[in-house]
Amino acid sequence: MDRIERLFWQNVPVRFFDWTGATAALGTPELQDELLARLHLVPSEQEIPAAAHRPKAAAAYVVRFLKALIERLEREGVELSEALYELLAETAVSVAGDGEPECDRCYFLPPAPGTQTPVSGRRLERIVLREHVAEISQGTTGLRTWQASLRLVEHLSAHREVVAGRRIVELGAGVGLLGLACRLLGAASVHMTDVDDAVLARLAGNVAINNLGDSVRTSRLDWEEVGNGDIGTLHLDPFDMIIAADVVFAPELIGPLVRKITCLLRAAAEPPLAECWVASTRRRESTFGMFTDELAAAGLTVESVAASPASWYFYDEGADSVDISRIYFATA
Repeated sequence: MDRIERLFWQNVPVRFFDWTGATAALGTPELQDELLARLHLVPSEQEIPAAAHRPKAAAAYVVRFLKALIERLEREGVELSEALYELLAETAVSVAGDGEPECDRCYFLPPAPGTQTPVSGRRLERIVLREHVAEISQGTTGLRTWQASLRLVEHLSAHREVVAGRRIVELGAGVGLLGLACRLLGAASVHMTDVDDAVLARLAGNVAINNLGDSVRTSRLDWEEVGNGDIGTLHLDPFDMIIAADVVFAPELIGPLVRKITCLLRAAAEPPLAECWVASTRRRESTFGMFTDELAAAGLTVESVAASPASWYFYDEGADSVDISRIYFATA
């Protein structure tokens, strides 16, 4: 049931669902009703704080999920809850046209190394994000989570010492998964930045939904505005680590991005110790090669990180298509 819950909230296409063990986990109407409550599809007896955000999946996705679930359980001869059929009928009626442009997605963090996965997925820390369903919306790709963020979150979850106690600045934060995850993984503070107004508005909203306090901030940061290397002129809090995911995709942005990384590493609170972690989905080898070449030309060391095995999230392009780089100024 935990795995089904995680796949559902990530909005994984139902054709890619792993239904292994579903018959045992959902073998009675009572267990099926429990799943629906955990997915916030029916009222739950579990008390939810008034201030907590109750995530809501897109109706069109709920319909596809319920159809696949019912078909699977019927095939196995499992007695089905009446609530499944009633919910499917009610939700199908509410779906009109192309469906909603936005939805809530929840990303559960992998358990810490050496700990057992909890019996209930609800005991795992999760990040709730309001995202656009389309890959491109309002002229930007920054209103949904991309797989390089998932890959870096999964790696850092297995190596929490990388971010523990760090003061982090994120470039191209988008809807906020990576930065919020770093805060939950032990970062002292996270300052998430982007440049598009619609993205910044959504980012601020997602920060508020997750209610992590003053240790998480958002602001506008334009890569074209390099600054003079002083933190004050960059409008950033003191930091000692930079993170970014899925920012290496457009050749025309490589120069500004590298200049920004170089400027920030020099402006960090402790320049000799500062480092930048970038996760990149390789789509065009020439673009990624341009990125590493320009970093080297700027005097930066680029270290390829051997990522931990990917097994927690669903990756639409394959986890092995993501490279993780550690970037820093080599000390003498």
